Amino acid sequence: MFLPVRSFNPECLVTSNGRSVISCLVENCDYLAIEDADLRPQDLVDHMKTFSLHSITIQDLTKALGLTGNQAYVIWLKNKPREEPSFGGERIW
Repeated sequence: MFLPVRSFNPECLVTSNGRSVISCLVENCDYLAIEDADLRPQDLVDHMKTFSLHSITIQDLTKALGLTGNQAYVIWLKNKPREEPSFGGERIW
């Protein structure tokens, strides 16, 4: 018996010119919402470390939303002038 093993491909968060897709998106919007079955918190933390994205905040909403099959995150820039959002969940970065 064989079971397929799904795993996240970290290259999908990198643009063709080598930039972080996440940093490109949060530069152009207030909040970025990601819902994905394979993107685990550690994958995001590893991505943030690789690209030294210390000006970005990530909130994991998976448990707060009661999700079991998918992960959900909200991402935003720390230095944009606005109030700190209260999404609930756990800050992972």
